[in-house]
Amino acid sequence: MKPLATGTIQVEELSIELLRKRIKNLHLRVYPPDGRICLSAPLFADDKSIRLFALSKLDWLRDKRRAMLESPVPAQARFCDGERHYYRGQAYTLTLIEGAARGSLRLKEDGALEMRLRAGSSEAGRSRLLDAWYRERLMELIPPILAHWQNALGVRASSWSVRKMRGRWGSCNPRAARLIFSLALARVAPQCLDYVIVHELAHLLEPSHGKHFYTLVERHYPDWKAARRLLKTWAGLSR
Repeated sequence: MKPLATGTIQVEELSIELLRKRIKNLHLRVYPPDGRICLSAPLFADDKSIRLFALSKLDWLRDKRRAMLESPVPAQARFCDGERHYYRGQAYTLTLIEGAARGSLRLKEDGALEMRLRAGSSEAGRSRLLDAWYRERLMELIPPILAHWQNALGVRASSWSVRKMRGRWGSCNPRAARLIFSLALARVAPQCLDYVIVHELAHLLEPSHGKHFYTLVERHYPDWKAARRLLKTWAGLSR
């Protein structure tokens, strides 16, 4: 079910992503690999009730998050059956099916990421297939989000592309108005993609990272600090 509204609340030391949906009850979930906390609430739930619910689960949240953060994360994926991979901040279990006429990927409702492969496929081939799938998803996701934020900031990028980047989520060439987005953005939570797009578009108005730049980002994306913190937790998940 698609959330109708999103935001972030702070409960003690924990930053909690709030999603309002057409549901009847409050639900809390902690997501790997970074211990991201998400609270789903009915549209009619008031802020006080939501905060009290989160406070009542505080010990459980701390324990769950601590255990998740202490769990070892594989340094490098091997693309084998049962391995976890991430899309839009959600974990999916890789299911391999060999003997297909050509390689393909699809998400299933049961939380599986089904990878159909030719017989005798290599680890490198599986990696390329997943990267190609991530690229296709970003090529679908980015245009409407980019259009929205271009209108909001009153700027236009001359071109944009997706590529593998080391240590960066995006880049902007202000003179050419050219944007580059990291392929890894397909793996992180949705608000992280919005934040990176706003960040790079803001450079078309202010090339530096000075006070004026962050004033622009704050004006158009008030939750940018929470999104940046969340993005930093994903930086350690290498593949």
